[in-house]
Amino acid sequence: MPIIVKTPIRRLTQREFGDIAYEVMGVVYRLQDEFGRFFAERVYKQALLASLPDVQAEVPIDLVWGSFKSIRFLDILVGGGAAFEFKSVGKLTTAHHAQLLNYLMLLDLAHGKLINLRTPRVEEEFVNTSFRHIDRVHFQMDDSRFQTKDPAACLFRDSLLDLLKDWGTGLELALYFEAMTHVFGGATVVEQEVGVIWNGRTIAQQPLRLVSPEVAFHLTAMENTSKEFESQAQRLLEHTQLNAYLWANVSRKKVTFTLLRRGSGKS
Repeated sequence: MPIIVKTPIRRLTQREFGDIAYEVMGVVYRLQDEFGRFFAERVYKQALLASLPDVQAEVPIDLVWGSFKSIRFLDILVGGGAAFEFKSVGKLTTAHHAQLLNYLMLLDLAHGKLINLRTPRVEEEFVNTSFRHIDRVHFQMDDSRFQTKDPAACLFRDSLLDLLKDWGTGLELALYFEAMTHVFGGATVVEQEVGVIWNGRTIAQQPLRLVSPEVAFHLTAMENTSKEFESQAQRLLEHTQLNAYLWANVSRKKVTFTLLRRGSGKS
């Protein structure tokens, strides 16, 4: 599996993680009392490094697939298996939760914790997952509505399936977008402005990702494919000069490919 972590990692039980988290939070509360709430994340992380043993900051996670490479950094790893993400924001959001969940799955860890030091009282949230890599690479595939011989469309489907069989489902969509953009020549080639047509004339430009000059693609991560999303995508398609819109929905247990064509109102 080309998810490379050079730091030794061990998967902790809930109790083991709880013991480490208790110790870490004791230090975090003291740090907020001393430093206050308005410093950047890196200040609190450096103070934690100086306060506890066996703490690593900015742990690199390398993702490799063919010629594609990307890297992510976990804020804090304690005891080789307790993951923490530090924030200094008005309020923790679902995006922060998703970010830490992504790191847990990349590292094959079960438990982590979000820590926000900007709020009057330290905001904290446990993030847990039992979804392991071996689970994430076993998924169903449905391409019954993706019948095409177009080489670019087939490359899109086949490449994404190969990527998912390697990295697994459940990761942040941005990673999959990065890899698929690489397949089709990189951002300067793939990310293009497409003319929006209304009443027979071009009125604006819409940024889209293209696998070829007249075919766009998009990825979602809904637990079930959405008729509402499909309807909106079809409307977008009808108001451009694109011929087709490739849509892959990557849920944790099923990957669904849909091909929408301009003028058909359906795939």
